[in-house]
Amino acid sequence: NGTAFIFRDSPEVFTFSMHGAKNYPLFKEPSTLDVELPDKTGDADYLRILSENLPVIFAHEPDLVFYLGGADPYQNDKLGRLDLSIEGLNTAVEKVADFIHPEFHERIGFIKDIAAGAVFFAAMTAIAIGLIIYLPKFIY
Repeated sequence: NGTAFIFRDSPEVFTFSMHGAKNYPLFKEPSTLDVELPDKTGDADYLRILSENLPVIFAHEPDLVFYLGGADPYQNDKLGRLDLSIEGLNTAVEKVADFIHPEFHERIGFIKDIAAGAVFFAAMTAIAIGLIIYLPKFIY
């Protein structure tokens, strides 16, 4: 909402928002293109809708792209209403990066590596927490 608000009077800036239709805040600042998603939208639908909108988003051939994936779409976000996995969020980053630069590009590869590292870190954290909680039950 802040990005849409800041650039609302700047026609040279294209803002895009995919968000839960019923998510906070009730009254959202309009973006150039808004896509409201139903509660519990999961990876497959989210990624399909994102892919369908990428040509529209990039039709004006931007010089600079900021991607803010946010935490709201994540399935374990207590305030969000969508149902994306960490892998789904990572795939969204990859889809945007691939659309910007379809052939290999060192910087795009670096961005993808960071996103994949975040998925790996989340998985290892989940394993560690599981071991801390359940391993004592198996040992004793």
